[in-house]
Amino acid sequence: MAIPYMHNNYIYGCRFQLAFGGVMFFLNKNNLRLYLFVFFISFPCLTMFTRIVDTSLYSLVFSTIIFVLFFLEKVSLSIYLLFGIFLFLLLLGLSLGGVDFLFVRTVMGYFSVFVIAFASYVLLKKSRINLSKFFFYVSLVWVFVGITQTLFYDGFLNFLVVRSTTSETRGVTSLAPEPTYYATVACFLFLIAFINSYKVKESLIVLIATVLLLAQSSTVALILLASGGLYSATQFKFYSIKSYLILSFTVLSVVVFYFIINSFLDGSRLNFLMNKLLSNPEIFIAMDGSVNTRFWHLFAPYMSMYENYFLPQGVAGFEQVLLDILDRFPEYAHQYTYDYIGNKIQSGSGQLVYNLGLFGLVYFLIFFNLSKKVLGLRKSVFVTGFTFLIMSTAVSIAIPLFGFLFGYLAYKSNYE
Repeated sequence: MAIPYMHNNYIYGCRFQLAFGGVMFFLNKNNLRLYLFVFFISFPCLTMFTRIVDTSLYSLVFSTIIFVLFFLEKVSLSIYLLFGIFLFLLLLGLSLGGVDFLFVRTVMGYFSVFVIAFASYVLLKKSRINLSKFFFYVSLVWVFVGITQTLFYDGFLNFLVVRSTTSETRGVTSLAPEPTYYATVACFLFLIAFINSYKVKESLIVLIATVLLLAQSSTVALILLASGGLYSATQFKFYSIKSYLILSFTVLSVVVFYFIINSFLDGSRLNFLMNKLLSNPEIFIAMDGSVNTRFWHLFAPYMSMYENYFLPQGVAGFEQVLLDILDRFPEYAHQYTYDYIGNKIQSGSGQLVYNLGLFGLVYFLIFFNLSKKVLGLRKSVFVTGFTFLIMSTAVSIAIPLFGFLFGYLAYKSNYE
């Protein structure tokens, strides 16, 4: 009986080796690197081994390794500009103050934008793989986890992320630390689908379902409404019937949004904030602590930049700047904003203009230039505007998908 047993094991072993060899043939070294990299990019909060920050360090570490291995590789001029901005902030920060945790975290955020863009460009150039389907399936994974948390068990797969913060009046987190972060990732995945012109309608449905029904993020819901208006404006042609159809669809979408929120999300935070905004818009900013904090962390950096003659202000000092501005507008300040004040700026674009002054907006000029080469003028205005709106929320510039889009667009502009 031993001989047939060994014979069967030998056959199964050969089959396994053939199957494994076929997989490795398909996933050659460059392809394997790319798929591993985009996995880290697509799921930026999986922190099974690192429990220090909300966004995992895998994509940053992996990108840095790629940079070390291929630093002599020729890349797009736009990526070199990102490196130049990083060096500028590094030298500026060192000249204005000492090195502390805030300085290191801020500088590493700028470094991550560059190094992730670099790794994206190099890996895509070496593999030449179309990632349209991959990212669409990624969005479905996020939705699957979100639906499972909503309908069955709200702690589903929460052990994979460093924390999962929500409440009974908010939505689920899926594979993110909190609902708004989940909705933000959904926005980036939709942008990738839009850039690729792959299943855009399906991706839009996924995005709307994520924002309104799963994450229930009021911040991103406002971004969607603003982006819908922006898209209508960029596509509008006075003599085009299609333009009027797009405009009609945008207006109808607002009505549908209102109906869904009022009919299916009664008692939710999104419903509460929407009704307060419609009934008392003049006091909306001051009535809710979270809304107030997000508003001032966006508005104060721009106001400070204007008063500082659009010059860079470095890394430190935002806490005092915000306190001074809040004291000038006490009727629009909430106690929550005072209680949780600090030097960390809870807005991506706000951080850019505070650290770098007007020069911080160069990021979006680079983004616009790259997207225009890929999509044309009208669509590039929408894509850049949508990205700016996303980055104006309480999301750090270190979010991996932001840096990835620079490298992705640079690659597409040169090789597709």
